[in-house]
Amino acid sequence: MELDYRNLVRICEQQAALCADPRAREELKAMASRAGTATNGRGERKRFAEATTGGEEEVTS
Repeated sequence: MELDYRNLVRICEQQAALCADPRAREELKAMASRAGTATNGRGERKRFAEATTGGEEEVTS
């Protein structure tokens, strides 16, 4: 299953804007940034999946 990274970026950014906890807000911003770079190619998507799921999720192009 291919993730729609643009939607993931949007969701992370929205949640960061609503988040009251500064640490959680920064983590959400970091996730949005990683998701944004994840759209650059298969290797980037794989690195994003590994960073966010511990590498358990298989990502295909």
